[in-house]
Amino acid sequence: MTLDNGMRGGKVGKIYLLFALLLTSFFSYASTPWETVSTPLVADARAVGSYANGCLIGAVALPLEGEGFQVVSC
Repeated sequence: MTLDNGMRGGKVGKIYLLFALLLTSFFSYASTPWETVSTPLVADARAVGSYANGCLIGAVALPLEGEGFQVVSC
C-alpha cells in the first residue's frame, strides 16, 4: 500500500496545520477576567470550590513561626 500525496501532508495538510495553529494561538492569547484582579478580596473567610482546586476568600497570611504550629513546607 502506498501513500498518496494527500496523506503525506500535501497542501490540504499544510492548510489544516496552519488553521490549527492559528486557532490554538487565538485561545492562548484570549484575556480572562482574572487578569484585572490586583489585590485580594476583602470578605468573610470562606472556601470556594473543592479541596483539589479551590480558593480561600478572606484569608490572612499566618506568620512563619508561632506557638503551637510550624511551617512544614513553603
